[in-house]
Amino acid sequence: MARISPSSSRFWLSLVLLLSTGACLTAQTPAPRPLAELINQQEPGWALVSQWLREAKNPVQVLPKTPARADSTLLAAQVTTRSPLGAIIYETGGLLVDGGWLRILGSGSPALNRTLMEWNQGKPAGMLLIADDVIKARQLGKLALKAFSVSRMNMVF
Repeated sequence: MARISPSSSRFWLSLVLLLSTGACLTAQTPAPRPLAELINQQEPGWALVSQWLREAKNPVQVLPKTPARADSTLLAAQVTTRSPLGAIIYETGGLLVDGGWLRILGSGSPALNRTLMEWNQGKPAGMLLIADDVIKARQLGKLALKAFSVSRMNMVF
């Protein structure tokens, strides 16, 4: 598999695409899972996200989480912390890339006072807005969800 450099815009778009795939997985879950089932301590996705952050050429600010908000946002999203999306929700208040030019939503913080799930209330079912860019306020995630089939998403997670 070709490796994408964290310094490229292609890397960040790939990250947004990968994170957005978790949204369709929630649509397949018949009953809500409790928090204990969503937290994966054996294979945490945060290790992979941390590696991406270490390798990033653009500065990435990891916003602090509020534990109660992280719990409630993860419960609402119904994705596990094994996935990068679940790890970012549970471990961060969000990520600000390159001084905030790209904002990846997490569980909210004073610097990014919206959670991924709160921001998506009222949006079409089966899609999540997971990031936006400041210049044109483009919302990233909707197109990404349409680009992948559910079967390919299951291979990622």
